[in-house]
Amino acid sequence: MLEQVRKLSYIYAYRLTSDSGSAPCIYDLNGNTTGVLTLVCCKGGQIRSMGKKNEKEIKTGMRHTIGESHKEEIANGRLNVYVMGIYKNKLLYFANITKILLMEDYYAQDSYYKMRYDYIYEFSSGIPKRNNNNRKFHPKGETAQHRRDWLGKYALISYRFAYWGKESKTISEDLINILPKYQENKKYKGDSHHGLLIMNEVSALWDFNSIIQNEPHNYLRNQSHKECGKSENNLIS
Repeated sequence: MLEQVRKLSYIYAYRLTSDSGSAPCIYDLNGNTTGVLTLVCCKGGQIRSMGKKNEKEIKTGMRHTIGESHKEEIANGRLNVYVMGIYKNKLLYFANITKILLMEDYYAQDSYYKMRYDYIYEFSSGIPKRNNNNRKFHPKGETAQHRRDWLGKYALISYRFAYWGKESKTISEDLINILPKYQENKKYKGDSHHGLLIMNEVSALWDFNSIIQNEPHNYLRNQSHKECGKSENNLIS
Protein backbone atom coordinates (compact mmCIF):
# COMPACT_ATOMS: atom_id res chain seq x y z
CA MET A 1 0.00 0.00 0.00
CA LEU A 2 2.91 2.39 0.69
CA GLU A 3 3.73 2.38 -3.01
CA GLN A 4 0.25 3.76 -3.67
CA VAL A 5 0.81 6.87 -1.53
CA ARG A 6 4.42 7.58 -2.50
CA LYS A 7 3.18 8.87 -5.83
CA LEU A 8 0.97 11.95 -5.59
CA SER A 9 -2.56 10.64 -5.27
CA TYR A 10 -6.13 11.79 -4.76
CA ILE A 11 -9.21 9.91 -3.63
CA TYR A 12 -12.68 10.99 -4.76
CA ALA A 13 -15.53 9.56 -2.70
CA TYR A 14 -19.28 9.63 -3.31
CA ARG A 15 -22.48 7.80 -2.38
CA LEU A 16 -24.68 5.75 -4.67
CA THR A 17 -28.41 5.23 -4.21
CA SER A 18 -28.54 2.24 -6.55
CA ASP A 19 -26.16 -0.50 -7.63
CA SER A 20 -27.49 -1.84 -10.92
CA GLY A 21 -24.35 -2.87 -12.76
CA SER A 22 -24.47 0.16 -15.06
CA ALA A 23 -22.67 2.93 -13.16
CA PRO A 24 -20.10 1.73 -12.37
CA CYS A 25 -20.06 -1.03 -14.97
CA ILE A 26 -17.98 -4.22 -15.13
CA TYR A 27 -20.15 -6.11 -17.67
CA ASP A 28 -20.51 -6.53 -21.38
CA LEU A 29 -23.89 -6.65 -23.11
CA ASN A 30 -23.99 -10.44 -22.71
CA GLY A 31 -23.61 -10.26 -18.95
CA ASN A 32 -19.95 -11.31 -18.81
CA THR A 33 -17.47 -9.60 -16.51
CA THR A 34 -14.76 -7.79 -18.43
CA GLY A 35 -11.86 -7.03 -16.08
CA VAL A 36 -12.54 -3.35 -16.73
CA LEU A 37 -14.56 -0.93 -14.59
CA THR A 38 -16.09 2.13 -16.23
CA LEU A 39 -18.03 5.10 -14.92
CA VAL A 40 -19.61 6.90 -17.88
CA CYS A 41 -23.11 7.68 -16.62
CA CYS A 42 -24.29 9.43 -13.43
CA LYS A 43 -22.06 11.89 -11.54
CA GLY A 44 -22.28 14.14 -14.58
CA GLY A 45 -23.75 17.53 -13.75
CA GLN A 46 -26.81 19.49 -12.73
CA ILE A 47 -29.62 21.32 -14.48
CA ARG A 48 -30.84 24.28 -12.43
CA SER A 49 -34.02 26.20 -13.00
CA MET A 50 -33.38 29.91 -13.45
CA GLY A 51 -37.06 30.84 -13.76
CA LYS A 52 -40.13 29.65 -15.61
CA LYS A 53 -38.40 29.31 -18.97
CA ASN A 54 -34.69 29.37 -18.26
CA GLU A 55 -32.31 26.62 -17.22
CA LYS A 56 -28.62 26.52 -16.51
CA GLU A 57 -26.42 23.47 -17.06
CA ILE A 58 -23.80 23.12 -14.33
CA LYS A 59 -20.70 21.02 -14.99
CA THR A 60 -19.92 20.23 -11.38
CA GLY A 61 -20.09 16.43 -11.51
CA MET A 62 -17.26 14.18 -10.39
CA ARG A 63 -16.50 12.79 -13.86
CA HIS A 64 -16.14 16.27 -15.29
CA THR A 65 -13.97 17.39 -12.37
CA ILE A 66 -11.61 14.41 -12.58
CA GLY A 67 -11.35 14.62 -16.36
CA GLU A 68 -10.67 18.36 -16.45
CA SER A 69 -8.25 18.28 -13.50
CA HIS A 70 -6.30 15.07 -13.97
CA LYS A 71 -6.60 13.63 -17.48
CA GLU A 72 -3.06 14.50 -18.56
CA GLU A 73 -1.44 13.63 -15.23
CA ILE A 74 -3.03 10.18 -15.29
CA ALA A 75 -2.02 9.63 -18.92
CA ASN A 76 1.58 10.57 -18.10
CA GLY A 77 1.72 8.40 -14.98
CA ARG A 78 2.36 11.33 -12.65
CA LEU A 79 -0.73 10.84 -10.49
CA ASN A 80 -2.89 8.12 -8.96
CA VAL A 81 -6.58 8.96 -8.86
CA TYR A 82 -8.95 6.68 -6.98
CA VAL A 83 -12.72 6.67 -6.96
CA MET A 84 -14.49 5.30 -3.90
CA GLY A 85 -18.16 4.34 -4.08
CA ILE A 86 -20.23 4.00 -0.89
CA TYR A 87 -23.59 2.24 -0.90
CA LYS A 88 -25.78 2.00 2.22
CA ASN A 89 -22.81 2.93 4.39
CA LYS A 90 -20.66 0.14 2.96
CA LEU A 91 -17.73 0.16 0.57
CA LEU A 92 -19.14 -0.86 -2.83
CA TYR A 93 -16.01 -0.30 -4.94
CA PHE A 94 -12.58 1.29 -5.02
CA ALA A 95 -10.98 1.93 -8.40
CA ASN A 96 -7.65 3.25 -9.57
CA ILE A 97 -8.55 5.37 -12.62
CA THR A 98 -6.05 4.36 -15.27
CA LYS A 99 -7.54 6.00 -18.36
CA ILE A 100 -9.87 8.89 -19.17
CA LEU A 101 -11.71 9.37 -22.46
CA LEU A 102 -14.14 11.93 -23.75
CA MET A 103 -17.66 10.48 -23.78
CA GLU A 104 -17.72 11.17 -27.51
CA ASP A 105 -14.77 8.79 -27.96
CA TYR A 106 -16.13 6.18 -25.57
CA TYR A 107 -19.44 6.14 -27.44
CA ALA A 108 -17.95 6.32 -30.92
CA GLN A 109 -19.28 3.90 -33.56
CA ASP A 110 -15.94 2.07 -33.73
CA SER A 111 -15.29 2.24 -29.98
CA TYR A 112 -13.35 -0.55 -28.26
CA TYR A 113 -16.02 -0.30 -25.54
CA LYS A 114 -19.00 -0.74 -27.85
CA MET A 115 -20.04 -4.11 -26.38
CA ARG A 116 -20.15 -2.89 -22.79
CA TYR A 117 -23.32 -2.78 -20.69
CA ASP A 118 -23.05 0.98 -20.22
CA TYR A 119 -22.75 1.68 -23.97
CA ILE A 120 -26.15 3.41 -23.96
CA TYR A 121 -25.42 6.50 -26.07
CA GLU A 122 -24.30 7.27 -29.60
CA PHE A 123 -22.79 10.47 -30.97
CA SER A 124 -23.54 11.88 -34.40
CA SER A 125 -21.71 15.08 -35.43
CA GLY A 126 -20.95 15.70 -31.77
CA ILE A 127 -24.58 15.33 -30.68
CA PRO A 128 -25.40 12.49 -28.26
CA LYS A 129 -28.57 10.42 -28.33
CA ARG A 130 -29.86 7.38 -26.44
CA ASN A 131 -29.51 4.05 -28.24
CA ASN A 132 -31.44 0.81 -27.62
CA ASN A 133 -28.95 -0.94 -25.30
CA ASN A 134 -29.69 -1.62 -21.61
CA ARG A 135 -33.15 -0.07 -21.94
CA LYS A 136 -34.08 -0.01 -18.25
CA PHE A 137 -31.13 2.18 -17.29
CA HIS A 138 -31.77 5.89 -17.92
CA PRO A 139 -34.47 4.95 -20.47
CA LYS A 140 -35.24 7.04 -23.52
CA GLY A 141 -37.93 9.11 -21.81
CA GLU A 142 -35.58 10.38 -19.10
CA THR A 143 -34.14 13.20 -21.19
CA ALA A 144 -33.15 15.32 -18.18
CA GLN A 145 -31.09 12.42 -16.86
CA HIS A 146 -29.43 12.03 -20.25
CA ARG A 147 -28.44 15.69 -20.19
CA ARG A 148 -26.96 15.28 -16.70
CA ASP A 149 -24.96 12.30 -17.94
CA TRP A 150 -23.61 14.26 -20.91
CA LEU A 151 -22.52 17.14 -18.66
CA GLY A 152 -19.94 14.73 -17.22
CA LYS A 153 -18.06 14.95 -20.55
CA TYR A 154 -15.61 12.18 -19.60
CA ALA A 155 -15.54 8.40 -19.19
CA LEU A 156 -13.50 7.14 -16.23
CA ILE A 157 -11.84 3.78 -16.90
CA SER A 158 -10.07 1.44 -14.48
CA TYR A 159 -8.07 -1.71 -15.12
CA ARG A 160 -7.23 -2.07 -11.42
CA PHE A 161 -10.19 -2.12 -9.08
CA ALA A 162 -12.14 -3.92 -6.39
CA TYR A 163 -15.88 -4.03 -7.01
CA TRP A 164 -17.47 -5.90 -4.11
CA GLY A 165 -21.10 -5.43 -5.22
CA LYS A 166 -23.43 -7.59 -3.09
CA GLU A 167 -20.45 -8.36 -0.87
CA SER A 168 -19.88 -4.69 -0.04
CA LYS A 169 -17.53 -4.20 2.88
CA THR A 170 -18.29 -2.72 6.27
CA ILE A 171 -16.69 0.67 6.86
CA SER A 172 -15.46 1.80 10.28
CA GLU A 173 -17.35 4.55 12.08
CA ASP A 174 -14.25 6.78 11.95
CA LEU A 175 -14.22 6.49 8.17
CA ILE A 176 -17.98 6.95 7.79
CA ASN A 177 -17.67 10.23 9.69
CA ILE A 178 -15.33 11.78 7.12
CA LEU A 179 -17.03 10.45 3.97
CA PRO A 180 -19.77 12.26 2.00
CA LYS A 181 -23.19 12.14 3.60
CA TYR A 182 -25.39 13.55 0.84
CA GLN A 183 -25.02 14.54 -2.82
CA GLU A 184 -21.57 16.05 -2.57
CA ASN A 185 -18.34 14.42 -3.67
CA LYS A 186 -15.33 14.68 -1.43
CA LYS A 187 -11.67 14.78 -2.44
CA TYR A 188 -8.80 13.67 -0.22
CA LYS A 189 -5.08 13.88 -0.83
CA GLY A 190 -3.64 10.38 -0.53
CA ASP A 191 -1.00 11.25 2.07
CA SER A 192 -3.26 13.44 4.22
CA HIS A 193 -4.61 12.21 7.56
CA HIS A 194 -8.01 11.38 6.06
CA GLY A 195 -6.46 10.00 2.89
CA LEU A 196 -4.24 7.62 4.86
CA LEU A 197 -7.22 6.53 6.93
CA ILE A 198 -9.02 5.58 3.72
CA MET A 199 -6.00 3.89 2.15
CA ASN A 200 -5.21 1.87 5.28
CA GLU A 201 -8.76 0.62 5.58
CA VAL A 202 -9.02 -0.27 1.89
CA SER A 203 -5.62 -2.00 1.90
CA ALA A 204 -6.88 -4.36 4.60
CA LEU A 205 -9.57 -5.48 2.13
CA TRP A 206 -7.71 -5.37 -1.20
CA ASP A 207 -4.08 -5.63 -2.33
CA PHE A 208 -4.37 -2.84 -4.97
CA ASN A 209 -3.13 -5.17 -7.71
CA SER A 210 -5.77 -7.87 -8.10
CA ILE A 211 -9.19 -7.35 -9.68
CA ILE A 212 -12.34 -8.10 -7.69
CA GLN A 213 -15.58 -8.50 -9.65
CA ASN A 214 -18.78 -9.43 -7.82
CA GLU A 215 -22.47 -9.26 -8.69
CA PRO A 216 -24.29 -5.92 -8.14
CA HIS A 217 -27.09 -5.61 -5.59
CA ASN A 218 -29.77 -5.03 -8.25
CA TYR A 219 -28.55 -6.09 -11.66
CA LEU A 220 -30.82 -4.34 -14.20
CA ARG A 221 -31.10 -7.41 -16.39
CA ASN A 222 -33.67 -8.67 -13.88
CA GLN A 223 -34.66 -5.63 -11.87
CA SER A 224 -36.52 -2.37 -12.41
CA HIS A 225 -34.37 0.74 -12.45
CA LYS A 226 -34.19 3.47 -9.85
CA GLU A 227 -32.97 6.76 -11.27
CA CYS A 228 -29.57 7.54 -9.82
CA GLY A 229 -30.44 11.17 -9.17
CA LYS A 230 -33.31 10.34 -6.81
CA SER A 231 -32.82 10.33 -3.05
CA GLU A 232 -32.97 7.34 -0.76
CA ASN A 233 -32.98 8.01 2.96
CA ASN A 234 -31.62 11.50 2.20
CA LEU A 235 -28.60 10.11 0.34
CA ILE A 236 -28.31 11.23 -3.29
CA SER A 237 -25.92 9.96 -5.94
